[in-house]
Amino acid sequence: MKPLLLILLVPAIAFADKNYVEGHGAKWDCAKDATVSIDANDGIYTFKGACKSVTVNGNKNKIAVEGSTKLSVNGNENKVDITSVEAVSTMGNDNKVSIKKGAPKISNLGTNNSVAVEKTK
Repeated sequence: MKPLLLILLVPAIAFADKNYVEGHGAKWDCAKDATVSIDANDGIYTFKGACKSVTVNGNKNKIAVEGSTKLSVNGNENKVDITSVEAVSTMGNDNKVSIKKGAPKISNLGTNNSVAVEKTK
C-alpha cells in the first residue's frame, strides 16, 4: 500500500500589520500597512491615508484617523476622531468616537459610549 499524503488547510488568522503594544503614541501612514492595532495605553496616535482596519484594545488613548473601512474600539476611555469609516464597533466602555462624514454602520455593545456623526451643512 502506498502512503497517503494529506494536506491540512488551516484558515488564516488575521494579524495586524502594524501593532502598538507599548509607548505613548505614534504617527503612521496606512499606505505602508493598512491594518493597525493599538494595545498600548495613554497614547496619542495619528493615522494618515486609507486604513483597512483600526482596532483599539488599549485604554485612554487619543486617536486621529483619516479613513478606515472598519474601526473597532474594544478598550475603555478612548477618544477617536475619524474622517470617514464604513463600520464602527464599540465593545469597550466610556469611549467617544467622532465621525466627520458618511453614514457608517454602528454597533455599540459597550456601556456609556458616544458615537456621533457630524451633520454636514
